[in-house]
Amino acid sequence: DRDVLYCPGYEIVYHHDGEIYPCCSPAIFETQISLREEKYQTLERTIEKLNSNILLYIIRREGFNWFLDILKEQKLLNDFGIPLDFPSVCSVCGSLFNDQYKINFFKPYMEKYYYETIK
Repeated sequence: DRDVLYCPGYEIVYHHDGEIYPCCSPAIFETQISLREEKYQTLERTIEKLNSNILLYIIRREGFNWFLDILKEQKLLNDFGIPLDFPSVCSVCGSLFNDQYKINFFKPYMEKYYYETIK
């Protein structure tokens, strides 16, 4: 169901390992989505990173369907390990962004989205 593929919420989480995440789902802890760029980062900088991240912006505005549609078009759903049956939308997020290669794959699409939609 396309309607359920939206992130249910955003809250900054300071994890016990020092990472800073944009949500509290355990699935995010296995991804490369981190808001931390330095050890003693201020809350203000973390909020700025949360609000200026194009990947997170697209997730909030378009949902995960935006990313899944690209993978379907490129016939890469299996390569990304996207489950057909998933326990929660968080597991889809985990499968989409659990390594830097996957995030980098979407960068040209996100840049195009930015220039066509935001700028």
